[in-house]
Amino acid sequence: MKKKKPLIIITDDCWRYLALLKQVLSENLDAEILATTNAGEALAWALNCPPLLFITDIIHNGPDGITLLRLLKGNRMTAGVQVWVISGNIPDIFPQEALEALGADLAAPKLCSFGLLIEKARRLCRAGPVQGALSLRESWNNSLN
Repeated sequence: MKKKKPLIIITDDCWRYLALLKQVLSENLDAEILATTNAGEALAWALNCPPLLFITDIIHNGPDGITLLRLLKGNRMTAGVQVWVISGNIPDIFPQEALEALGADLAAPKLCSFGLLIEKARRLCRAGPVQGALSLRESWNNSLN
């Protein structure tokens, strides 16, 4: 029986960044990746089939990234989903610590290295849900120092 690929959902209002991130992750991970500029659609996908990883920007038409984060972490079906907030507004408007206090498993600027994101996503895919959460956050914070 073929092992099911982990699901990653990405939402960003900038379709160019969204396409680039999807391409980079697709080329480097053995995962099913769904991407949309519609935050409401991404939320519906996650509620229908909880992903291993949900990546969102903060600024969106419709629900913003902070609202998405709260809805995902507040729902019994998606509370364990890793939520990464990747935004051009970190750290200036939305500090990493504030986003983590709201429940983000990772908060990083859009200009961060794709290599770091890929490595963190690989570790998460290998570890699976729950087991990788704390070590992933610790390793991310250590890599920034």
